[in-house]
Amino acid sequence: DGTYLAVGCNDSSVDIYGVAQRYKKVGECLGSLSFITHLDWSSDSRYLQTNDGNGKRLFYRMPGGKEVTSTEEIKGVHWASWTCVSGLEVNGIWPKYSDINDINSVDGNYIGQVLVTADDYGIIKLFRYPCLRKGAKFRKYIGHSAHVTNVRWSHDYQWVISIGGADHSVFQWKFIPERKLKDAVHIAPQGYIHLYLHRHLNLM
Repeated sequence: DGTYLAVGCNDSSVDIYGVAQRYKKVGECLGSLSFITHLDWSSDSRYLQTNDGNGKRLFYRMPGGKEVTSTEEIKGVHWASWTCVSGLEVNGIWPKYSDINDINSVDGNYIGQVLVTADDYGIIKLFRYPCLRKGAKFRKYIGHSAHVTNVRWSHDYQWVISIGGADHSVFQWKFIPERKLKDAVHIAPQGYIHLYLHRHLNLM
């Protein structure tokens, strides 16, 4: 709700700052043993979930930062965003024999119940959300020539923005919901496609 700012750090902690208190530090999360890679607030700002470099998913009570170990307390929490790559809800995005570093970024589209992922193989993938089962079906889209470092939905969930690593590029993809596919055949002649490349910006 904009009351607090959470900052994931390389020293494995998450610092919590009060916005109204001129960003005074009001809490600290100390459960991880590796650098923080991803974090999400709950919709009511009472909880924070994090991923770290070891692939661990941890929960904290806000704003103090006390770690939550009870699954019952977390059960039913609705997350304002979903960018964590580790967790029950995203188990199915991981290919067989994959390494914890292979998937770099995830973003959830709650309205369309879709997850978009970016990985080290230069591939953008779409999964159903939640994605619980290993080996879940997905659609993949190729445009980047190297690993994809980040991916995010636009505020209206009509576009996906992906950021390349070695190719120094930004891609903008149009999202076509399944119910609109028949109307979008002139745009996506394959008929089953969910994303198409709209614009490519070279940052070099």
